[in-house]
Amino acid sequence: MKVVEKNINPLIQSGIKNKYIQKKEVKRTTSQRKMLVL
Repeated sequence: MKVVEKNINPLIQSGIKNKYIQKKEVKRTTSQRKMLVL
């Protein structure tokens, strides 16, 4: 997956990372999750 991400556009790559971070941070508070989205 990481090797494939390197070939993807930076914006798309960052979007994938943001979604991954959101899923990983689901257990945290809503305010912290909103900061990650911003």
